[in-house]
Amino acid sequence: QLETLNGYGYCFFIPHRGQAGFFVNNDHAACPITSDFAYISRGRVMDKVAYIADEIYTLELKDEPALDPSTGRLAVATIKNFEGSVETAINSRMTNNGEITSVAAYADPTQNVLSNDEIRISIDVVPTGRGDNFLITLAYSNPAN
Repeated sequence: QLETLNGYGYCFFIPHRGQAGFFVNNDHAACPITSDFAYISRGRVMDKVAYIADEIYTLELKDEPALDPSTGRLAVATIKNFEGSVETAINSRMTNNGEITSVAAYADPTQNVLSNDEIRISIDVVPTGRGDNFLITLAYSNPAN
């Protein structure tokens, strides 16, 4: 029954053989277990990424980014600056601390900033791994063979 509850994302206390006390089964969040944010630890990582991105891009608000005079789109140097500044900040605060594996930012160079006054940037984060279970193979070996 505990495996079923764990599969539904419930938190509960369980004992571990050879250890004193009780332990929480996992850090489930209140969302479907198949979600990217099914675990509190993953939610915290994305919260921190969002906080850093907000901090970096707040400095760019109400600024007048350079546009390519021939297309009216964001200049390549401006796009690279938007991508690089957030990647550098997240890498220095999170990758170097082991909170994430890597980060990549992307700003579409064809977006029309003149029409809607919006600059869209996507940030992709590769999380660190999770070791929820160990699958251990035990076997005898015969050194004479």
